[in-house]
Formats: sequence, C-alpha cells, structure tokens
Amino acid sequence: MKIVIIEADNFQCLLLSRMIKRAGDFDVIAFSNVDDCLMELAITSEPTVIFSDINLPDRSGITLFRELKKNEYILGLVVVSALPEAMLESIKVLIGQFGMKFTHILNKPVIEDEINGIIHSIESFINYPKLSCADNLLTKDELQRAKYENSFHPYFQPQVNIRTGEIHGLEILGRIIFDGQLMLPETFIQPLTKFGMMTEYTLSILARAIHLLRAHGLDEHRISLNVEYGSLQEVDFAEKLLQVLRESAYPARQLTLEVTESKSSLSANVLYNLTELKLNSITLSIDNFGHGSSNIDELLNIPFSELKIDNRYTANMITSVKTKAVNQSINQLCKDLNIICIAQGVETEQQIQVLKALDVSLAQGFYFSPPIPAPKLKNALTTTREMMEKLILA
Repeated sequence: MKIVIIEADNFQCLLLSRMIKRAGDFDVIAFSNVDDCLMELAITSEPTVIFSDINLPDRSGITLFRELKKNEYILGLVVVSALPEAMLESIKVLIGQFGMKFTHILNKPVIEDEINGIIHSIESFINYPKLSCADNLLTKDELQRAKYENSFHPYFQPQVNIRTGEIHGLEILGRIIFDGQLMLPETFIQPLTKFGMMTEYTLSILARAIHLLRAHGLDEHRISLNVEYGSLQEVDFAEKLLQVLRESAYPARQLTLEVTESKSSLSANVLYNLTELKLNSITLSIDNFGHGSSNIDELLNIPFSELKIDNRYTANMITSVKTKAVNQSINQLCKDLNIICIAQGVETEQQIQVLKALDVSLAQGFYFSPPIPAPKLKNALTTTREMMEKLILA
C-alpha cells in the first residue's frame, strides 16, 4: 500500500512521514502542493491513502479531494489540519459527498497514537475480503439461484468491552457469494425486500451462523442479527424465528435482534412480534440510533434493552464537541433507562479513549476486526483480546 502526504510545512511533513513509517512498512511519498501530487496519482496502480492538509500553496486541499473521486486506486483520505472545528466539520461532510471509502480528520499537532490507530484500521480495511464492485441489483432469478446454491453466508464482527477487553458478543452480517464474488449489501438488500425474500434470507443466515459457530466451538458467545421492519410486519415472523432457535438448540436469551429505526408507523403486527420475541427472552436492540429517523417513542413504547450509536456519531465525536456531547447524552439516557449502549464504527484508539471518557463500555468496528467468515473468527477473537489487553495495560 502507498501513502501519499501533501503538506507544505517541511517540519510537519517530516514528522508525519516518520510516524507513518513507524506504524508500518509502507511506501511513503510526500508533496508540498496539489498539482505535483495529482501527477503522481495519475500513474499510480496500487491502493493509496492520502494524508493531506487543507491550506496548501496555489490550490487548496479541497480541490484535491474532488479529483480523488475519479481515481479507482484511492482507498481513503486523512485530513490533517489546524483549521477551526466548525470548518473541519463542514469539510468532513463535503468529503462524504465525494464517496471516499475511508476518511478521517486529524487536528494538528498530530499525536502518534492517532496515527497508529488510523493505520491499524486502514490495514483492517484492506484485509477485508474484496467485494464485488457490481452496481446492478441482483434479479429475482439470481436471488433464487443464490438460495438454491446455498450462497447465503454469515460473517461475524465482534462487540468488545473496551474496559475489560472481553468479547461482549458477535454481530452476524449476512453476505451473498454469487458467481465467485462477495456481493455488496447494496446489490441484494433492496431486491430481497422487493421480491418478498428478506425473511427467508434472515432466518437462513441465523440458522447457518449458529451451525458454524457450534462447528468452530464458539457458540457460547452472544449473537446479534439485524431484522428489517418488513419482516416484523409479517404476522408469523416471531414464531418462524423461534422455530429456528428450537431446531438449532440455541438459547433465545443469547440472541439480540437489531431493529433499524423506521419512519413507518408501528403496526399491530410489528408490536406483536417484538413483544412475543421479548417474552421469549430475546434481547431487542435499536440499530443505528440517530440515523435519519430517530424516534424516542420507540424507546418508550417497545421493550428495547439495547441501543447502538450510529457510525457517524462515533466518527464525528473526535472533531465535533456537539457530537461528543450528543453521544454522552445518549449514553446517559441508556443508563437512566437501564439499556445497554454500544458504539458502532470504532476505527481508532483515539475513539476508544473518548468513549471511555464518556463512560461508554461497549464498542464495535474495524479497529477490532472487519466482518469475517467463521473459519477466521477464532484467531481474530484471540488477536482482538491480545490487542485490547495491551491497550488496557498501556
């Protein structure tokens, strides 16, 4: 992997370069202006991460960011700047519009632990299984074929207690491997819903996940699984899911169902299914809390026992005092309501330290591990525990 630095200040450039090289064996190239950098990027043919300041001679870093979108080899962007917080927040939103795969903002002066954390998450991102770049949605025939070919696969991502280093649980993330490619969720989630196959897919992923965890001696862990509102609107969904647990001999008390907030009104079927699942000792969780359609009524009217802070709130709390305060308020709300709080999207050690300061104990994200298939899970959990033990003792 190549890392390109764009920094006009020679001392800052040298300092950043040394930190990056100490963090890993990378090919580091530095430039003092945008034009020279673009000339280099025009001939690059390997995964590249950009570390760039905003205030640069001749052309600002903003003009560079727009050009990066056109280069398929640019893996991500780390902005390193001394600009005011409010300006950096706007820049982060702008970068998001450019569709960069991996983005971070660091305030000057840069701390080496921040660099180490970012490098670690970059390496996790690169080691993540290569996904299909197909833009087309899967057709009904393709989904049916994937079903009959047993191509619905569970991947797993650990949830970690950042105070003790212990594994709190495993989130199951469904994948489809089709024609030898690991498909992006964007290519199959919408079609599964459209063609009425989402519930079948969800239950298949759950059953297979339990089977694989047991086969690898990991079925003592709690598991969580996302459930779509469309499935919850089916009158017999709770019974179907409970039947899977009975057939798999997996205790309901070890399962958490994550429900993404919805703008849709809560129907009688949704309330019935959620209540029935809760009565059978299944934990209910609000996924991506704060993403687009936050609804406090759900916390008041449905027996949720867990809340997961949206990825964006975790990412922005480093550079935004407001977002940090919101996360603190969410965690306090959870404490007052006796609800478990989990921060999603953790990618750096700095985020972990901020979460600890906010008294958030549970976290999930690429810092610990990307979603991985069952055969790699045992080694990944061992690595995560060892990494957390060193961090806690440091």
